[in-house]
Amino acid sequence: MMEEQLQRSKDEIDQMDKVKAEIESALEQMQVQGRETKSARVPAEKSSAPKENSQETEDARQMWDILDKEI
Repeated sequence: MMEEQLQRSKDEIDQMDKVKAEIESALEQMQVQGRETKSARVPAEKSSAPKENSQETEDARQMWDILDKEI
């Protein structure tokens, strides 16, 4: 019985490590995209604001998809 509980705990830890790795990977991608966006940014215009907002929305949606997939 204790062995089963220990194995379940190990499995949960492995799953948490996997989720952590996926989240860190997604965050690194977002940081790279953010750096690319900052370096390529031209003087801000009113029409560029929705594009930035849609990118932020997409990034947030991807993060929630990763979390939802693992839960």
